[in-house]
Amino acid sequence: MMMKRQSLVMVSALVMMALVVSAGAAEKKAGGRKAKGELQKSALEWSRAIDFGAVYTDGNTETTDLSYGFDFGVKNDVNSARWTLAGLYGEDRDAEGDDVTKNKVESAIRGEHLLSPRQGLFLTGSYLYDECADVDYAFMVSPGYVVYLLKDTDVLELSFEAGPAGVFRRDGDEERNYVTARVAERFLWAFSKVASLEQTVEYLPDLGGDADGDLINGSVTLTSAMTDYLALKLGATDKYNGAPAEGAEKNDLAITASLQVRF
Repeated sequence: MMMKRQSLVMVSALVMMALVVSAGAAEKKAGGRKAKGELQKSALEWSRAIDFGAVYTDGNTETTDLSYGFDFGVKNDVNSARWTLAGLYGEDRDAEGDDVTKNKVESAIRGEHLLSPRQGLFLTGSYLYDECADVDYAFMVSPGYVVYLLKDTDVLELSFEAGPAGVFRRDGDEERNYVTARVAERFLWAFSKVASLEQTVEYLPDLGGDADGDLINGSVTLTSAMTDYLALKLGATDKYNGAPAEGAEKNDLAITASLQVRF
């Protein structure tokens, strides 16, 4: 297992070095004229948003709870970075009928550097804490290669990515640390001036070791702006864990409706 962790660290370090070197080369080219098929670094664009709402869940969480979220990003034509955090807070009843607090927090961070208009490198990581599913912690880190089949500025994007992944998690009393593969797809469609649809799915297969089961995460989000600073947001996420904690279900579905504040 130590050899697997060292290999993952080495791969991640090499990807980060490639990102730094490529970013430096792109910076030197940015002063020149943009040629056909060539990237040119533009000014940074920042995005910041906070969500507040309610959620209906079915699976390990069968209650109506409050939801919250943060979404911060920065990008230009060459590089991008994004950090998201989402959580649920509510109450449930245990087997004795007593009220108990149930919390769920998940966060993800991603950096991407384009080598050409439709190809690039990425490094992504995520964290999950879920009292409802008895997940004490679940860390995932993955470097890899991304290909855009569709890329029309911010109007229409369809990408596929793949790479190795390190998973470090504790479900109930079971601790699992292993290396696997990760493949993912992302679709973004701004179908009007005020509305957009974002869909993602990632798959981490059971390749042996401590995995004991596949991991699949999917989400669909519909956002409609009411003003420059306020928007309505509807979302659905589905998480599948092939080896959940004892007494927990394999599938978790959450449907949220929230008000998004942009600043």
